[in-house]
Amino acid sequence: MSTYQDTVQKLGKNTATILEQLWESVQRGELPQADFAQMAAQVVYLANEQGRAAAQAALNGYVEIATGIPSVPVAQTATVTTGELARLEKAIGTILAADQDTLMQLARLGNSEPLDSAARGFSEGIRTNGKVKGWIRQLEPGACELCQWLYADGRIWPADYPIQTHKGCVCNPLPTFADRELSVPYSKFLNRNGVKK
Repeated sequence: MSTYQDTVQKLGKNTATILEQLWESVQRGELPQADFAQMAAQVVYLANEQGRAAAQAALNGYVEIATGIPSVPVAQTATVTTGELARLEKAIGTILAADQDTLMQLARLGNSEPLDSAARGFSEGIRTNGKVKGWIRQLEPGACELCQWLYADGRIWPADYPIQTHKGCVCNPLPTFADRELSVPYSKFLNRNGVKK
């Protein structure tokens, strides 16, 4: 059975592979380099949307299991705008202009973008769900030292505290449904600055 982490990890790898194949087409003269940045940005854009959708589906599953009540999938409007496409095209243009390993950088971008989008989508879903009270960091298999430190011995974080990740990280928040008030410095910082939970 595939887990959420498996799904987003595969999504990142597949996106990286597609970008590599597109760039190899440019190198063989089959695809004009002038068209590459726009095409590659659209591939990453779609992968980002799939990452967000995977996060929403996983969160819905957790909520259904915890509450016994089926979750109605939230119809998400296009959260990505032409601004995000422009951001992705600019990032790809920067890679192409750099005097570094283009293929490696494209693969890194293709892998990390959907993972980052999924992590942000999961955190946002937890924050706005209403039934979820907090979360525990669910470590990916073979989690790095930083992620193990961020796990903080299974600390429960409030729902409004976004998960901290790094490039290539597939750790995710595991929702909790406890009815107790949770407080960490991040929440206190939000409250001090007039941000409502």
